[in-house]
Amino acid sequence: MKKINLEIIDLFYGYRCNLSCKDCNPGSDIIRDTAYDPTLESIFQTIDYFSRYVNVTRTLTLLGGEPMLYWQDTIVPIAKYIRKIMPTTRIAIPTNGKLLHKNIDGIIDFLLEID
Repeated sequence: MKKINLEIIDLFYGYRCNLSCKDCNPGSDIIRDTAYDPTLESIFQTIDYFSRYVNVTRTLTLLGGEPMLYWQDTIVPIAKYIRKIMPTTRIAIPTNGKLLHKNIDGIIDFLLEID
């Protein structure tokens, strides 16, 4: 089976955010817990499923709430999994930047590791 090529894929990981921005697209401004977040296992299954049918030719973006609230338990495992399955795909992790100072050295080291 031939895979389709897509430049960009967005992968949703959760809703929680440290801000409350008006008109927040994923609804992170109103959801303060993880009850509606997908499980890590379901995210891995989604990655496995779409990687069978799609070549991500440029970027896989991790989208949701604020990634620094999910960093160690969710973002790091997802990024490592993506890197294992798609070694050349760029991984984008948008953040509002307000929590970067809490573990900046660890964050930079990890980003260099998966680059």
